[in-house]
Amino acid sequence: MKWIIGIVLGGTILANGVMIAIAQRAAPTLEAQDAYTQSLDWQQELEARRAGERLGWRAEVRVCPAGRAGDGCVVEYVMRDAAGRPVVGLRGTLKARRADSAGLDVSAVLDARGEGRYVATLPLGAGGAWRLDARLEGGAAPWFDRRRVSVKE
Repeated sequence: MKWIIGIVLGGTILANGVMIAIAQRAAPTLEAQDAYTQSLDWQQELEARRAGERLGWRAEVRVCPAGRAGDGCVVEYVMRDAAGRPVVGLRGTLKARRADSAGLDVSAVLDARGEGRYVATLPLGAGGAWRLDARLEGGAAPWFDRRRVSVKE
């Protein structure tokens, strides 16, 4: 009889441990703003993405390659055109949005460093899940990039 109680208690502890592990790995929900403004922003982003896709540009992105969030996260975009040549002469912005708190959101200018390299340093207040929104202008059409990244504490 004692072994039945032990099995039930052990199973309960194991199930709780699994649920805790899953909850900690799950991506947090984005903090919502005004739904109307978000829908307008999304429509503008979709139009810009379509125009940017027609350019055929590709980006190689490096996020915090030398450190952690508190050290000033360096984000580098290396832009190439459809033929693989560097895309130069652009100017842009980079926004980092924290998935669970809009109070930690930051933005920076993407500085041109030559050979199609554009670099920004973001003062991220914490590690974890971030959404990066980049916009580069100065070409035939604006170019957008949105990606989710995980940054070390």
